[in-house]
Amino acid sequence: MRVIPVWAAMLVISAAPMARAQMSAAGDSDVSTIRDRENVWAIAIAERDSGALAPMLAPEYTVLANAGAPAQSRAQALHETAYPVDPAHHVTHVTFDTLNIRMTARDRAVAEGVVSEVGTNAKGPITERIRFVDTWVRRQHRWLCISSLFTPVKS
Repeated sequence: MRVIPVWAAMLVISAAPMARAQMSAAGDSDVSTIRDRENVWAIAIAERDSGALAPMLAPEYTVLANAGAPAQSRAQALHETAYPVDPAHHVTHVTFDTLNIRMTARDRAVAEGVVSEVGTNAKGPITERIRFVDTWVRRQHRWLCISSLFTPVKS
């Protein structure tokens, strides 16, 4: 039977909290990265900048925006960002009422929250609140959104 020196056992015991702290720090870094991506997304919507949004969306990205409506592809979502269906509808500012990000696995996260979109339409000034859920995956050291669900919040 092999005896482990006391100093070796102490090293193993003291390393466990450090490993958990490193994992937590990595998770915190990932949460910050996704939070940054969500903020870039909000600005891209207000500026109708599909070019800023494109690098964050996975090739298979889909979005469900209206109950009963068909899902939109990545290409459709990018086109609608730059060229909204209703050209009179223009979002000038997007703010997060809530934004919660949770790591569901090492390379997977979910961002959910509510945004307020301020802008104008053919009738004048508008404020719309939208609940969203974005699913993110890390691929080749990059976080990409693979799906979104948007639901209007009734006032």
